[in-house]
Amino acid sequence: MKPVHKTLPATTQTGFATMVLAAVILICSNGHVPPSDSATTGKAMNNRQDVEQEFAWEIDALNQQRADSDNPAWLQFLSVDTLRCGIYHLAAGSHDGQSPHSEDEVYYVQSGRSKFHMDGQEFDCQPGTLLFVPAHKPHYFHDITEDLTLLVFFSKAAVAGE
Repeated sequence: MKPVHKTLPATTQTGFATMVLAAVILICSNGHVPPSDSATTGKAMNNRQDVEQEFAWEIDALNQQRADSDNPAWLQFLSVDTLRCGIYHLAAGSHDGQSPHSEDEVYYVQSGRSKFHMDGQEFDCQPGTLLFVPAHKPHYFHDITEDLTLLVFFSKAAVAGE
């Protein structure tokens, strides 16, 4: 199966990021959406117990939390039984040294520009690009010409053959 590469028009990028986060919220909350004045909005969440308290995040707040952390390249803000989500950041000109993961993965390019290599293919990445990476596939970002910020979703469901 050939990988699919899609780039969303600039006018739909913010709406798409909001839609993706809304889907994550609904998955984690079993359809229950809390009041918008939730006191926990914007804080990273790391276990299933917090799902009852944590339903929504602001991308700008997460990016600031990532930038201010001890590891400004990665912030995991959600980890539940079947899903992990985080923000991955690579500075312009930097090297992406990641290794293949044991989980399926989806990248959404929030900002920046680069090339992406997977399975012998090259893809241009820009805001709005959406990439799917099957578990165990070697992949990396390169030729990073603008600081690259990615919203990352990992499936924690069992992958066939494991």
